Amino acid sequence: MKERTRSIPKPLFPEDTKISKSSVSKKAEQISKPVQSAVASHDVDCLVVSCAELVALFEKDFGFKVEESFLEEAAINSVKKSVNREKQGLGRAFKFVFIDLDDPTLNLGRFMESLNALFAENPNCKIEVFACASSSSDRILKKCEELKVKFVTKPIYEHKLR
Repeated sequence: MKERTRSIPKPLFPEDTKISKSSVSKKAEQISKPVQSAVASHDVDCLVVSCAELVALFEKDFGFKVEESFLEEAAINSVKKSVNREKQGLGRAFKFVFIDLDDPTLNLGRFMESLNALFAENPNCKIEVFACASSSSDRILKKCEELKVKFVTKPIYEHKLR
């Protein structure tokens, strides 16, 4: 039978290697810099809810970072995450949200009720909400005014947003 030999692992730091505080702090500084820039890159300017046609306009013409959502609940969760990110000092919240009233699955009143509750808990967080639709009926305009939502008719062009 062959005799098994077991090798003893070498120490991670040989005895003659000295680690100074300055080398550790330099390494920590190098590690933290990319993390800070990565956090800043996660800041998204705008959430569009069922407004896929606005993504290209906002990204190309305005240079915004855009997050897209198609469901009301997912959009509310995205806003909550954005607000929490700002609250924890990890970035900033959305600057604004666009919601498409032509989507029959979205209810502006219910959506704004959820957002207003969130804003009441976080009074320092300000996110403008815009609604868009292909027609501007009196009912839609009255509801937007009541909910303090700015209304923009479709199609949306750059000059309408200025």
